[in-house]
Amino acid sequence: MKLIYCADIRGEFARLYVLLKETIADMYIISGNLIDMPFYSDEKFSRYKDLQDSIKLSNSTIDKTTTCEDLAESVIADSGGKEHSNARELLELSEAAVQTMLKKYTRLEVILSTKPYIPVHVIPGCADLPLCDTALTGRQIDLTALTEADVTIAGIGGADVRIPGFPERNSRSHYPRHDFLISELLEKNSASVLAGAIPCAPRHEDNPPPFSLLSNFCVENSLPLLLCGKSDGFIAPWISGTTIHITAPSFSGFIGEHGDRREGGFFYEIILDGRIIQKIMLKKIVTDRIHDIAEFLPQGNGFTVSVIDNGRFEALKSGDSYEKNSVRTLQSPELKLFRDIRNFFKIHQTKETEHKVETLAKALDSLGDEYRDIALDLVGSTNIGIAQKGSDVDMVLYIRGGDMCLDDDEICSRFDEVEQRIRDIVGDSCDFELIDRVNLDLVEESIRNRDCESPVLQRFVVYRGMCRPVNYRVIAPVEDMLNADEFLRSEAEKSMSEYLQVFGTTKDTNRSFDKYQTRLKSMGVEIPQVIADKIRMFLQK
Repeated sequence: MKLIYCADIRGEFARLYVLLKETIADMYIISGNLIDMPFYSDEKFSRYKDLQDSIKLSNSTIDKTTTCEDLAESVIADSGGKEHSNARELLELSEAAVQTMLKKYTRLEVILSTKPYIPVHVIPGCADLPLCDTALTGRQIDLTALTEADVTIAGIGGADVRIPGFPERNSRSHYPRHDFLISELLEKNSASVLAGAIPCAPRHEDNPPPFSLLSNFCVENSLPLLLCGKSDGFIAPWISGTTIHITAPSFSGFIGEHGDRREGGFFYEIILDGRIIQKIMLKKIVTDRIHDIAEFLPQGNGFTVSVIDNGRFEALKSGDSYEKNSVRTLQSPELKLFRDIRNFFKIHQTKETEHKVETLAKALDSLGDEYRDIALDLVGSTNIGIAQKGSDVDMVLYIRGGDMCLDDDEICSRFDEVEQRIRDIVGDSCDFELIDRVNLDLVEESIRNRDCESPVLQRFVVYRGMCRPVNYRVIAPVEDMLNADEFLRSEAEKSMSEYLQVFGTTKDTNRSFDKYQTRLKSMGVEIPQVIADKIRMFLQK
């Protein structure tokens, strides 16, 4: 079973949508806090926080369980004047906040529902409302459990922390500290995974940090896996007893109460076989790319750690920015058009698409250490997400040629060798056709030489602007290298515009888009006029 876990999305719905569309898993668990703020305006948010602070300062002896709303009602009952007016305004804003949060949960449900064939579950954070009366009620696993395949996952939301600017009376900030609630949840469901919204840190003998109640229970009950809420800094997976602890970096990048942000987009991909945790992958979303950052393989009382992307890994640990050279601005109008069209089609991505992508990913993974430098770019219906069971896959094959490929892809025997190995592995489960072969060594050489007229570099730029990668960790260092030279990439894109204009007018391209539109209509999807116009523009009609 492949499980994807992220925490603290804080309204990063667009990035969450990318996560759903660009990853493949058997289950997703998204832990709160789920929304950024309970209003649509920063001014109202700031005013609400000021009112909360004011009413708390005037009642310094209040009990911990007393909410701002309780205090406001007491003020209204016992006093008049300005305090009375502020208290009434606070209550009105509290009610408005709840209504806005309900609307934001509804928007989040629309995004999560774009992946109807895979279970996507949510756990509320301390700033969230209890989700049972929201649009997310069918997805929440707060104080309950569910079983998918052979894995039972229990969930506990909330935390004993109040977030300024969020309603207190109607929040999930009152985390149930009663031992029997957690014990009953775990024992009743025989859970093998516990997912919570509470962060916890490793225990150190010389200076023990807060070690959460959830961690203690998991260790005492020998649960294989505990998924903890986000922490402000990076905490690598660790093992206590027989329990693997995974504390998620903030998906939104949010840290602290003052709105500070670091680079977000981090999540974990976890491979389970029943109660056995086989592999843990730390990954990161950068625009629409999924970067493999580090791999953790359980071994005894610790992990064998393989850092795949050292630059991004070190930036995460230090809290530094890394992506300033990784955001791509497409220069070619044709590429921009195609991306807009593809993004619409991918809203309706099919289960068959993901099956084909996963089949190819597993095939590359099974090639062995000798072929760790192999990657693919997918074209056609699998690229835009609407492949059907009988669809074949058009794709570009990337290799590192080394001594076998000097300066001519056409006479490189390694391409034929790799292609045959892939065909032997996938057999009849995935029909594919290679439309191009790219030697990444030659692409890197063209980048170093700043040769924007290099045919292999131009093809690489187009494929990276249009296609869907498999085993992107092989391609990522080359694309990062290219993105660091903004002028070179833009010039290479511009030089390919004429080719793309011709590509859009070919009979094959026109037939393909007719087929894609027909498939959508057969699914009951009406193509908006703005997308239909863009398709006509791309096809030069």
